[in-house]
Amino acid sequence: MPVIDVHAHISTKPWADSLAKYNEALEKHYRFKVTIKTEEEMAQDFVQAGVKGLIIAWDAEANTGMPRTSNDYIAEVVRKHPEAFAGGWAMIDPWKGEMAIRELEHAIKDLGLIGLKFQATAQGFFANDRRFYPIYETCAALKVPVQFHTGFTGLGAGAPGGMGIKLKYPRPIPPLADVAADFPNLTII
Repeated sequence: MPVIDVHAHISTKPWADSLAKYNEALEKHYRFKVTIKTEEEMAQDFVQAGVKGLIIAWDAEANTGMPRTSNDYIAEVVRKHPEAFAGGWAMIDPWKGEMAIRELEHAIKDLGLIGLKFQATAQGFFANDRRFYPIYETCAALKVPVQFHTGFTGLGAGAPGGMGIKLKYPRPIPPLADVAADFPNLTII
């Protein structure tokens, strides 16, 4: 049975650019050096480890001001390296409203990504804020799962004021409990 990493971060330039202002804090907290690799080098890392990854896009522009790692990019990396990646997760910035829903539909219908990933600390939102319910309605209609980062994050860890990253957002209860109750047909990871 193959090993599948259902939440795999990538190590290429677009990802490093998306998290650039947090990289120093991440390096200190996790005690590693951010290393930028080509898509081919990164894919080889997965192959050599015997792992197939489900890689993740990144979009937290509204809250962080940092550029996104696009869903199109992630889908292209998955397409080019099926030996390393079993698929990819879309990520949309929930603060982008109707544009976010259009991007979600594009990521699933056109790009073939498997579902939607949120990082509420970076994106700065509570999952049970009803302004974001149309996103969950769309995911339920598309029959795709939603993955939520919960708990602690290394983003801004150890930096003064956490670099503005607030740990109040990724708490699962009540926000995710509310979403699960309000969307019983939505698969939540």
